[in-house]
Amino acid sequence: GPPVFRYRRGPRLLPLVLLVLFLAIILPPAGFVLFAVLKVIFLIVLVTCLFGIFAAARFRRHVRRNWQGDYRGRRRPWE
Repeated sequence: GPPVFRYRRGPRLLPLVLLVLFLAIILPPAGFVLFAVLKVIFLIVLVTCLFGIFAAARFRRHVRRNWQGDYRGRRRPWE
């Protein structure tokens, strides 16, 4: 059959990352901007993870409270 060609849309990621890191090293203010952007990204990831942990704990409590299992006095498997 004919050869299959895969075309990438948009720029490749590695050259862009290398360019940003190079500019951050060369230009002192760019390094501070890059550091600030990384701090903001880290903060967003941290808040998202904390939200996920609290949401999972709340869901687990909800499931435990509303479970309709027929155990008739026996111990539930998750306790």
